Amino acid sequence: MNRALTLMEMLVALALILALTVAVGSFAETYRQGRDFAVSEAIRDREVDAMFGRLAEAFSCADASIGGVSGGDRQVSIHHRGSVLPAMGPESNPKDLLVDSVRYEARFDEQFQEIFTARSSNNTLTWRSTVSIVQLRYHDGSNWTDSWSVEQGLPLAIECKLWYEFDPEPEAIETAEGTIEADVPTLEESEWPRPDRHRIFAPVDPTTSTGSFP
Repeated sequence: MNRALTLMEMLVALALILALTVAVGSFAETYRQGRDFAVSEAIRDREVDAMFGRLAEAFSCADASIGGVSGGDRQVSIHHRGSVLPAMGPESNPKDLLVDSVRYEARFDEQFQEIFTARSSNNTLTWRSTVSIVQLRYHDGSNWTDSWSVEQGLPLAIECKLWYEFDPEPEAIETAEGTIEADVPTLEESEWPRPDRHRIFAPVDPTTSTGSFP
């Protein structure tokens, strides 16, 4: 004879179903977070790799006679021969793509931006990914320096370091009484962790000749 489920058995079954539902939901949320993280990392790696390629190409074609290289620790501007990327603005002339000298600029402020200029054409590429710190340096043949001017000709090399999620400054703590500065000293640069990405670029034929902007 068939026996009906007792109240205790029904409660146990419901508890098992609830536990299984929670486990499946937790697994799905963990999977979603992992997928989103992997996608964001892939996008950032793709953007960095593309930027490194464009910067290397521009620097390899840099020409001091048309402006050369200038910049600081968070921005670099390279006047070069040839086109790294078509710089077509909304009111540009297609003939601008045929010019022999163009400018590539990488700039980090709140976001990382790349600017491509050819005569009247100007195109700005803003990264989707965030970067915490960008550090650029230039080699003069003897030492690394944080800035470079066109009067110095072309540097022998450009170094670029990127930190994705690192802040050497201690974060302030918000409380009901107000903002409290964290009791942690600012990290010296020698104490920083290794950068997430690090590249050194060198031109094919470095020269010390100087010139003016086109």
